[in-house]
Amino acid sequence: MIGNGAGAGAPQSFEPHFASRVPGWLEGAVVAVVFALIVAILWLVAQNPGPLLVQVQDDAKGPVIDARVRCTGPDQKEFIGLTDVFGEAKWPGLAKGAWKCEVWPPAQFHAGRIGRYLTERCGLAVGLKL
Repeated sequence: MIGNGAGAGAPQSFEPHFASRVPGWLEGAVVAVVFALIVAILWLVAQNPGPLLVQVQDDAKGPVIDARVRCTGPDQKEFIGLTDVFGEAKWPGLAKGAWKCEVWPPAQFHAGRIGRYLTERCGLAVGLKL
């Protein structure tokens, strides 16, 4: 008796065949190389510098808006900007090394130039108080 195109005798079983023409040691070596490349890429990504963030606050820890910020990097490149509504001036992914940042607050704060040196650049926030 035949039902659904299969013999009615012994039940059919499926046995998977993992036939590969490549030796197992070579497949293992390829997997090891892929894992090594992933680790190397993650290490390189971790070496990228984070953003330079300069935060300017007044005595009451409120943000100072429109303060002029100038930061000079280890390669003597200069970045100038104004603080936003959160009292922050940001520059993305700049060089690691010693940075010098100076802030000129708006006229209503009656304060002069404030300067600070940064030695580590890894997403560091510099809080300058007026």
